[in-house]
Amino acid sequence: MILQGGEISVDLLSKYKDNIVFLPFKSELKLLYLRYEDKYIRLLYNTADEAVYMSYSKAFVYRTIDTPKNIIGSITIILDRHLFGERYDKKSYIEGEILTKEHPMYIENVTNTFFETNEYIIHLYHYPNEYINIIKKTNEEFLAIVGDEIDASTQLIYGIKKIISYFNSCRNIYSLHCSAVKKDGKAFVFLAGSYSGKTTLFLNLIHNGYEPINDDIAFWEYHDNNIYIKGIPILFSKRKDKNGLIMSDGYLRAERDENQKDIYSNNVFCESIVDTVFIPEYGHVSSAIADFKSINIKKLLRACSIHSDLVADERFVQSINGLLTCSFRKLEMSNDYNDIIKCIIEAT
Repeated sequence: MILQGGEISVDLLSKYKDNIVFLPFKSELKLLYLRYEDKYIRLLYNTADEAVYMSYSKAFVYRTIDTPKNIIGSITIILDRHLFGERYDKKSYIEGEILTKEHPMYIENVTNTFFETNEYIIHLYHYPNEYINIIKKTNEEFLAIVGDEIDASTQLIYGIKKIISYFNSCRNIYSLHCSAVKKDGKAFVFLAGSYSGKTTLFLNLIHNGYEPINDDIAFWEYHDNNIYIKGIPILFSKRKDKNGLIMSDGYLRAERDENQKDIYSNNVFCESIVDTVFIPEYGHVSSAIADFKSINIKKLLRACSIHSDLVADERFVQSINGLLTCSFRKLEMSNDYNDIIKCIIEAT
């Protein structure tokens, strides 16, 4: 057997050109840097560049950097279209949909699984899509092996959130699962779960002149008796409904328009004082803003722990008590999104 430097030689390949070669071929990864404030995440990947640019604003993506010491984490995304079988048409699944075991994606007696070592957590996912990710417990390293470009984008975004959330938590800055915008130096937060319309509200408010913070995650801290919030230039997907209202759709991430690449500026990293936290409530005949009598503290803590593990130390307790002093308002939402947006604009 002829091996050179641990790789298969040309002579060996020529001799056994009609045979299946069991030894691995070395494949190169591309390198980019994603900027967050004055820090960077190192990204190694073998996908098309578009998978990166449809995940993180291109204005903050670099081929090279001058200060490698400012790297706070590393993400590796590996795409292999043959590693996972094609069990069903992925377009038949609507993101967030609850399915029975009759769906063709289901495999008898197979569940999503994770394993834990001293340093890493390994996730093996079968539903809704197949991929593997490995996360270092210190949240400085993230690796994902995926089967298509959509999962590459999804896992890249997940890795970015994990690394930045951990980096900020070390500075007593906490993540919040929400959408948020700002106007005239004031921030407005929409606290709701996944698939609840946060992105739709966000996009339409941006369309009406508000500045973006983010549609799914923001970072907050308590100081000087105020809650300050800032964003991150992770991108989103969007489409328009028949009434022209901009809607969001996770599976149309690759179909974003060119304007979305320019929606974020360096202002996304600037703090703004939180003016109001809106809690959306669905099923109303007409849209209105109402007083919120009591805050569900469990829901609030859940929103703070979606993207990173919480450490309930004295500093966090002080911060969460500060967050509770914000103005919380109930956003009563009708089925008419145009009415909802008009209501928010009038209130802010």
